[in-house]
Amino acid sequence: MRDLTTGCSISVASIAFWNDFLLMVEAVIDRAVARKMGAKVLIQVVGWAFAEQGQIVEAQVWWNHSPLGHLTYGISRPDVKAHFRGRCRIDGVGYVGQVEIRNVAEGFDSFNLKLVFTTSSSFRVELCREVTIEDGSSPPLDLGIPSSQPVGTGNAGEHLMSHVGMNEKLAPPNFFILGAGKCGTTSLYHALKQHPQIHLSAIKEPSFFTSGFQVVSNPMQYFRLFPEMEGKTRYGEASHAYFSSFETAPVLRQLFPEARFLLILRNPVHRAHSLFQHMKRHGHETLAAFELALEEEELRFADPLFRRNCPQYFWNYMYVRSSRYDLQLENYLHHFPAGQFFVLTLGEWSSDPVHWQREIFAFLGVDPSIRVSTEPQNQAAYLSVLRKETKAMLAERFSGVRERVETRIGRVMQHWDS
Repeated sequence: MRDLTTGCSISVASIAFWNDFLLMVEAVIDRAVARKMGAKVLIQVVGWAFAEQGQIVEAQVWWNHSPLGHLTYGISRPDVKAHFRGRCRIDGVGYVGQVEIRNVAEGFDSFNLKLVFTTSSSFRVELCREVTIEDGSSPPLDLGIPSSQPVGTGNAGEHLMSHVGMNEKLAPPNFFILGAGKCGTTSLYHALKQHPQIHLSAIKEPSFFTSGFQVVSNPMQYFRLFPEMEGKTRYGEASHAYFSSFETAPVLRQLFPEARFLLILRNPVHRAHSLFQHMKRHGHETLAAFELALEEEELRFADPLFRRNCPQYFWNYMYVRSSRYDLQLENYLHHFPAGQFFVLTLGEWSSDPVHWQREIFAFLGVDPSIRVSTEPQNQAAYLSVLRKETKAMLAERFSGVRERVETRIGRVMQHWDS
């Protein structure tokens, strides 16, 4: 059986065949709960899955590119069998599971849960859901069979692999929030999501078109993030990894040549330090100080073992290199015309959100009169203060970045340091 989990090694022609496989495996997360218990997180999950051809032979829970444990599969779900009739041949298609993440860092308040189902034909399906971690006082999940939620109900945000009917259509993405990471992409994502003509994927950063750090790696699941909806004209996602990954632009050009791109930037000195704080806060960075990480960057960049085995996205350890907006934008402009890009600063967005949301909506070709909430998102206190000498050193290394970006976009950016 053809395996569809190959990530970025794709072609335009292959997309035409994906709909042939969309109905081969059905899988849903009915409920998922994560509770903080001291230094560990207890994860409980309930749902169902079945294969039209063959049968499910393995069901696993994954986190951070590693398996956490197996699900108990084969629980009777006559409601699922009745709903799908001849497509689901048995009623033992339910699953339950309980696993742990140990030694979690402070501030670890959400994560991407991934379930992997393998069929007897070696066909794999992955489900992802962003789960918010609750405190230990919240009640545990009843691991009995769910009975209150009818099969096939709910929305894409609740279970991302919900049933896709024979007549349902998918809409390919036609715009991307490229980044840069730690520059306000989460705030922009949540603001744009409110526009009635815009659909943004329920998983903010599927990162499908990168290698080595795909939150969603299965083509079926990725394109199911974009169900065609009445009244929607723009379908997008917000994977910041696409901006720093030099392999992504040519793939997007091949698949979506008319796509539009949004970029939100800030002073790269502050951005590099913010990225380090984020990596420390979530337990991905082992070095104690920002200065040590800057010194180590050259060695890490040249080390193929580190590139292959680092526990998070490789470019998130490149605090200086991933902040070179000028080089990253230049890479994209080799593949797309400048008119398909809209670039602003975090300070501009914060200082006059009404003006900038109107400009962005006009750029995307949706109703610019719509007003949306622009509450800041994903803010966290800094773990350490940026030292003056480090700030001066980085300012010198980033000298000219702003001016080169301004030359490419044809305007002077304001509020660079905000």
